[in-house]
Amino acid sequence: MDFSRLLSTFEGQPITHQMLTSILSQYKRPNDKIKALKDKGIIKSVKRGIYIPGKNANMRVPESGLIANHIYGPSYLSMETSLSHYGLIPERVYQHLNIRTN
Repeated sequence: MDFSRLLSTFEGQPITHQMLTSILSQYKRPNDKIKALKDKGIIKSVKRGIYIPGKNANMRVPESGLIANHIYGPSYLSMETSLSHYGLIPERVYQHLNIRTN
């Protein structure tokens, strides 16, 4: 099976464990295949159950804001961060909010 072709349908977005198990539904043990894909560097775990394309996948990695929204949602980007990202203001935004949950 060409897993890279199937994975490319999710290019540019974080991949959830549910998406991977739906792709790998013909396997008896899809979690073992997911572990093998992580070991090969095709996918990379960001958080438990959330993956992004790895260095060997030859795919575009999702934007950091989109990954943040999947990890801790709902999240948002400030107006200054958006303006700086699109080059509409010359300043850079260096402050990031670190959220710690216990």
